[in-house]
Amino acid sequence: YRWEKPEIITTISRTDTLVRPSKWQFFINGELGGNQDGLNLYPGATLLYKKMELGYSYGLLDKTHNIRIGYRLFKSNR
Repeated sequence: YRWEKPEIITTISRTDTLVRPSKWQFFINGELGGNQDGLNLYPGATLLYKKMELGYSYGLLDKTHNIRIGYRLFKSNR
């Protein structure tokens, strides 16, 4: 009987990749609103860039333009 030294395999293969979150997000949205006198529909769009929000909507029935500007103060963990 001849003793053979065991072979140790030390190759490690990893498939991890880092994915950076997107810096901006684009949303198409719609709103329904009004008061006692009438109803209005507002199709619009919103752009989120890092902590800023820029949005636009247009009132179809009363032909009004609305612009939104926002800033995120904090982000929840959930």
